Amino acid sequence: LGNNYITPAGAQVLAEGLRGNTSLQFLG
Repeated sequence: LGNNYITPAGAQVLAEGLRGNTSLQFLG
């Protein structure tokens, strides 16, 4: 199994993290 395989749950966590990062950048 390669690193390119991401579970739906993992993708959701990743998306939440990216959204949090962009929110912090907008606030900062």
